[in-house]
Amino acid sequence: MENQRLILWLIFGFLAYLAWQQWQLDYNRPPPPPAAEAAPGAPATPPAPDDQLPALGELPAAPGEAPAVADAAPGGDLGELVRVETDVLDLRLDLRGGSLVQAILKDYPQRKDEPGRLVQLLDPDPRSYFVARGGLRAAGGAPEPNHRQLWTADSAEFSLGD
Repeated sequence: MENQRLILWLIFGFLAYLAWQQWQLDYNRPPPPPAAEAAPGAPATPPAPDDQLPALGELPAAPGEAPAVADAAPGGDLGELVRVETDVLDLRLDLRGGSLVQAILKDYPQRKDEPGRLVQLLDPDPRSYFVARGGLRAAGGAPEPNHRQLWTADSAEFSLGD
């Protein structure tokens, strides 16, 4: 009887070893790519430690690329706002970048006992800053508008008709 248990334990150990090997093949990180070989006769330079990596320089601008614009602090520097009102939403669109900066659900209070406080999905306030910025992609090498582009609107207020 003891021999049967020993054989079963050996089989179990072997299966566990095979499962571990397969796990290592499936989930282990791949080995790093081989280092590029230096030209013959060139002195080999040892790799720099992580804390002593050389500083990277500025990247050159790609042709047709718009100049970089520093972002303003959250909630600040809003352009002219356009109001869009539907039966469910009250939206504010910023004409600087075409961003959706405020969205309020009109018929949905945050709490039943406070019907005046409506659910606000997007907010430009710096304490709870959350806006939906947009951007467009142009075909070819044309200059592309970004989230700082100035747009125009026919009216300052739009509402959904019946």
